[in-house]
Formats: sequence, structure tokens, C-alpha cells
Amino acid sequence: MLWATWLQAIGTILAFVAVAIQIRRESADRKRIQQRMDQADLREQSSQIFAWAAILSEDDARQLGLAGMDTQGIFVVNASQLPIYDVVLSLVLIRGAGPHTGEQLVALGPEVADRDRVVRSVLPPGRWFVSFPNSSWGARSSMPGGEIAFNDSAETSWVRRVSGSLEQLSQNPLDALSVNRPFPEARLENLDPNRIQ
Repeated sequence: MLWATWLQAIGTILAFVAVAIQIRRESADRKRIQQRMDQADLREQSSQIFAWAAILSEDDARQLGLAGMDTQGIFVVNASQLPIYDVVLSLVLIRGAGPHTGEQLVALGPEVADRDRVVRSVLPPGRWFVSFPNSSWGARSSMPGGEIAFNDSAETSWVRRVSGSLEQLSQNPLDALSVNRPFPEARLENLDPNRIQ
């Protein structure tokens, strides 16, 4: 009879241990799922921001309503429903000798950085074109690209590299890319005529 009581007590203890282990595993699983959901929420707006460089033919420029403008520049798409802030557009290289990131562009000095990047306080949703009339990236052996650094509406700082990768910045893009304040606002050409500029 004493054995039966001991066995029953040991069984009860083992059942409690098994339940505690199961609760701990489920809690860890829930925490991992929540972290993935939080990361997806964090990237929701930033994942909808894109930029790429182009040299437009006269026909393409006319079709886009950009006739008479300098036709080398960066196309920017803010496909989210909210504006982005502290936007720095850098004309860098996908391949070739020269800067491949905004940080490398800044390292070449203020004269080069000011020529091959533009800044906007706010970029509304929509499709935009920004011309770079004084850029020098037209060498045949190079392939230009557009990099965009910005703050999303939740004030999280991001950069979309020319490779397409999206990276979170540890500081405001204006600070990360050594933008002097006050700065001249870059002119945007609205490619969505039904949207407000």
C-alpha cells in the first residue's frame, strides 16, 4: 500500500513536469511567431519603396510627360498609402569602378556627393522621377543604380540598396549619409497625374 502511494505521487510529479515542459515549448513557439509578425509589420511600409536609375530616350521621356527635362535620373515608387520622410536618393553603381552605396558616395567628398544625390523632406505615395543633370555616371563600363534611404511613417530608418536589399539603419538617413542642413529640396516629377504632389 505504501508503494502504491509513492507510485501515485511520482506519477503526479512527472505529469506536472511534462505539463510545465509543454507550456514552456508552446510559450517559446508563440514568442517566435510574434517576433516574425512584428518584423513583418515593421517592414510593411518600407518593403513598398523602390528606386532605380535610368537614362530615358526622348520618346520615353515624352510618353512619361518628361519632355524637355534631363533624362538621366532615378525613378522612385512609394507604393504604400503613406508618405516617407528624410529621403536621400543616391546615384550609385551596380557595377563598375565607383561608389556602390550612399556611404561610399559620401566618402568621395561633398562635391561628388552633392552632384550624385538629392534630398527630399517628404515623398508622398506614387511614382516619381528625379533628374540628375550634372551626374557623371555615364561611363560605358559602369551600370548606374538608384539607392533610397528614408524614414517610414513609424520613424524607422531604412535604405534600399541597388541590389534590392532592404536594410534597417541605426540612425536617421540624413545623419547616416552626412546631409548638411538646411538642404535644397529636389524637384520631383509626378508620373501619376491623378495624385497630388
